[in-house]
Amino acid sequence: MCDEDALLRDMVEAVIARTGHDVVGLADSSAGAVGLIGTARPDVVVLDLLLSYDTDFDIIESAIEVGARVVVFSRYQDTDLLERYSETPMFVPKPDLIALEELLRRLEVDARDHEVVAHERRARPTIAAAGPPSTGIGDAQAFFEALNEASPGDGMISLEVGRQAETVAADATELLRGGDRLLLFPTAVRFFLPGAGEEGIQSLVRRLSGVGAVARETVATSVIVAEGERGADAFTRLKHHGERRDV
Repeated sequence: MCDEDALLRDMVEAVIARTGHDVVGLADSSAGAVGLIGTARPDVVVLDLLLSYDTDFDIIESAIEVGARVVVFSRYQDTDLLERYSETPMFVPKPDLIALEELLRRLEVDARDHEVVAHERRARPTIAAAGPPSTGIGDAQAFFEALNEASPGDGMISLEVGRQAETVAADATELLRGGDRLLLFPTAVRFFLPGAGEEGIQSLVRRLSGVGAVARETVATSVIVAEGERGADAFTRLKHHGERRDV
């Protein structure tokens, strides 16, 4: 997966894991992606189209050379350019994570399918905090939309739980309020809590400590969205500089 947008790299990683595939590498530049393709030799490469000038197209050529399928996940579709390749890359409009998940699932069912078929998109929420009902563990689209509408005082929690991530996520869904969001990663579970503040974070952490799959060695961190801070920036802060919590 190659994208300069750190938040969308996280979202796509969660989608890939949700479809039962392994992420063998993440890159934020053309050079990094080409290097990963050469060493990891992946089955599928997902990339944004506009990284820096035309250097991103080296990624497509490198992927085709190792026999990987290419999925362009971008806001820009240059059909004429993409059709020049010996294997035409598939295209998913960014940030439609639902369509991306559907495509990745289809690739597993039919490896010869090279087209993104038309599909009926579900309605998007106008207010993310009151957004669509969760469609299951790891609903990346709802989580992404909620982050984009984050407000000061909203809370986020990250649980680094290793191989127990799916079990913890399943149990934790029973603890969430209607507007809360949960996102499942291969070894972590992350929560977005609209309007939670410090009190809401403490409350959920206390309840999570009673979840049987949450081991004592679990690392928990949290942040509260600050005034003037974007949700994506708060999410990055959660992963790297969040406040440690006891669970």
